[in-house]
Amino acid sequence: MSLTISTAEFVDLICAEIEQQTPLLLNTHPISQANAKEYLRQAQLRLIIKPAIDRLWSVAFHPDGHRLTSGCEDRAIRLWQVRDGKCLQSLNGYTNWFRSIAWSPDSHGLITASRDAQIRIWEVGTAICFPPRSGHPKATLAVAYDPQGVTFASGGDDRTIRIWDAQTHACPQILRGHLGGIIALVYSPDGKYLVSSGSDRSMRIWDTQRWRCLSIRTGHTDRIGGLTDRPHLDLITSASEDRTIGAKE
Repeated sequence: MSLTISTAEFVDLICAEIEQQTPLLLNTHPISQANAKEYLRQAQLRLIIKPAIDRLWSVAFHPDGHRLTSGCEDRAIRLWQVRDGKCLQSLNGYTNWFRSIAWSPDSHGLITASRDAQIRIWEVGTAICFPPRSGHPKATLAVAYDPQGVTFASGGDDRTIRIWDAQTHACPQILRGHLGGIIALVYSPDGKYLVSSGSDRSMRIWDTQRWRCLSIRTGHTDRIGGLTDRPHLDLITSASEDRTIGAKE
């Protein structure tokens, strides 16, 4: 098949393949085969999968890198096989838009957040959902597991970050300081720091031993909707609605 087709034609063909479960172009096109960083792979797969389902809000790769989880406005969480684009599993239960997702480091569990303010904890192998947690009175917009899987963090429209025990699901710590809703969270690879960002256009770096704010980073002129870490380089990159990407040590 010729690759000299328009972007619209390419997306239409990919959508048809996903619907028919015959992903020939998905498996052979250079976009699908590129050996890219995870954030680039996420952007590529959003482009491919997005027109096939409702609006996507979050994607997260399984720790093995061979599967991808997506959440969208139809309130379903889907587990995809990256190799052939096949949908392996669908988890349901939300009553409002799905907003964020994170895998546990051992790959057995999944935490998800929604605009209905609930945090759900899933046992993926059995599709069991534990009783939802409702710590944020408003929408829950971000979730993240610490690298050891001992705790996880959630951020909400109420301008707080809540730290949860991954085993008991209790919330022993609430962090305050942001002047707007928390949109993104990421732990450092060693788990010593938690970085948060949101609609107040700032990034805050928290010490996970004492749970105090060590630093406030600014520079963006609009809300910061995405964060990622660069292991071994002590860099946190941020993506903002001001159409810029920042890098902070």
